[in-house]
Amino acid sequence: MNQYKVEIDPNTLGMNGGNIRIVRKVGNPRILDGSSRKWWEHIQKRHMPPDGEADLFAPGTTREQLQAATDEIVQKGVRQTPPTSRVQTFERRMTINGLRANYKVVVDTVDDSVITMYPMFGGR
Repeated sequence: MNQYKVEIDPNTLGMNGGNIRIVRKVGNPRILDGSSRKWWEHIQKRHMPPDGEADLFAPGTTREQLQAATDEIVQKGVRQTPPTSRVQTFERRMTINGLRANYKVVVDTVDDSVITMYPMFGGR
């Protein structure tokens, strides 16, 4: 399986050929059904009202909304982990179902599954 790609930063191209690095690919991240430790069941039971242990997402937020947000966060957000790590973390400030926050998405690059995602409040 081809899990790596070459990234080139066009803003740093110079006499030495620019900033080139090998990074793990993240394709289209998917929120799988999962378990209480990861994926959709984890997100729902740990981070969402009314049954979640924490009411991190706005009431009424759907899986489809989170899937769409995940796609945007991974494609346009800021990578927080070393680019060669199997598990990649991305952050982006955006609005999901009326709640504006910095959102974090954690993706396993082997199968492009979303391990978890949540809004981050305070401290940043």
